[in-house]
Amino acid sequence: MKQKKIIRSVHKWLGLSIALYLMFQSVSGVLLVYRNDIETYASRSIHGSMFSATPAPLDKVIENLELRYAGYAFDRIYFPESPGEPYLAVIKPSVGAPKEVVEISQLTGQVHGSNWATDLLHLVFELHHQLALGGLGSYIVGLLGLLLVISTVLGFWQWWPGWRRVRNALKIRRVSTEVRDLFDLHRAAGAALCVVITLSAVSGFALAYGGPLRSIFDVGAVTPTRISEPGDREVMSADDLLDVAQAAIPDARVRDIRFSQPGNRLTTVVFFRDTVAGAGPLHRVWLDPYTGAVRGVVDSRKPGVGNSLLDWMYPIHTEMGLAGVGKIILTIGGLGLLLLSVTGPMLWWKKRRRRARNL
Repeated sequence: MKQKKIIRSVHKWLGLSIALYLMFQSVSGVLLVYRNDIETYASRSIHGSMFSATPAPLDKVIENLELRYAGYAFDRIYFPESPGEPYLAVIKPSVGAPKEVVEISQLTGQVHGSNWATDLLHLVFELHHQLALGGLGSYIVGLLGLLLVISTVLGFWQWWPGWRRVRNALKIRRVSTEVRDLFDLHRAAGAALCVVITLSAVSGFALAYGGPLRSIFDVGAVTPTRISEPGDREVMSADDLLDVAQAAIPDARVRDIRFSQPGNRLTTVVFFRDTVAGAGPLHRVWLDPYTGAVRGVVDSRKPGVGNSLLDWMYPIHTEMGLAGVGKIILTIGGLGLLLLSVTGPMLWWKKRRRRARNL
């Protein structure tokens, strides 16, 4: 009984201490699950004819972006998931300034600037991912995710009735007091969604602490070689560099391209390789922008890298590794977490008031 009391107390106070944070994370997480759909809906450069047209050269896309945003530092350009959808470029006006997201037509290469969806969802992403605090915020989010894991596991442990009584323990009985009904709802929802919430929280923690975890578990990491001295050479064509990267990771689709400073040099290409269920782990190719040489490759199919659990944390966190079905599961999990983070404090408050009235 003493052990159960301690577990109940830790679960309660952990949940109460991060309830407001979980409310935001659950809502923002559901929004981000449908980020591409929302941005596509709000896009000003959708082209139905793209299904039979040739996309604009990548060099033209970058050139137009440089003309429109001279002096800006380019962080990355996300490629469209489907024909006709726009590129999304993440740029910064100066060091320390917040990043901006702008839309570029895939067909014409024309820069359309930002819209309400890209602005809103970029802010939501920054808050969800790192509380808009940079690297420190990412570690804080990871730590809060670990607290959620502990609270969820303790809650499930406290609820577990044994295999024979699981079905009965998931019932919500609307035959007693309001507090009892609320307790049954909170308990049943937490038990039913325990696995989804735990996977989301664990994968979020692993993404935040990916570097230290790889060192602890000795998971192979690739350190790219240095970029060569430019001398009299100019930066190679972005289209040619993309071809080199694609040859290193064949049969994969480009997720985004990334730039280094100064000079907005294309130095990294990130790929998805689709699995039967959906998007699998990410793959990376580092390039020398002056020579086109491959400076490093992370191919997640290879032993020691692709077979590691850490490589699957991103697809699990974003779509449970199950594409469309995973989005539905994450939506249910996110809304369920919102329900838990609301009913938990409500239950605590109602019990507190009831005890005060009985004094």
